[in-house]
Amino acid sequence: MRIVGKAQTGFLVDISEDEIIKLMGYYSVYSDEWKKQNIEIKPGLVFSITDEFNKLYWLRRRNSDFNQLINKLHETAEAIKAERVRIDLIVDGMSNP
Repeated sequence: MRIVGKAQTGFLVDISEDEIIKLMGYYSVYSDEWKKQNIEIKPGLVFSITDEFNKLYWLRRRNSDFNQLINKLHETAEAIKAERVRIDLIVDGMSNP
């Protein structure tokens, strides 16, 4: 995307169709989700990127939360591995009364 000029209420940009589709929240021009929308990209098309920006902003702000979750999941997996023999004995005992 390249800014090519200024308008009264914003800017004029030179942008590819695929970049527009990404701004609208879809992966690419080839994605099934985009194809289902049946939107024609042409001059005069109005769309908002606020919702997609808000989602991205929300994800970026929660990076430390995700890292904490990853650590907790790792700790849980390690605890399960450490107790795997006992868990297997309990499960085997339940299936063979």
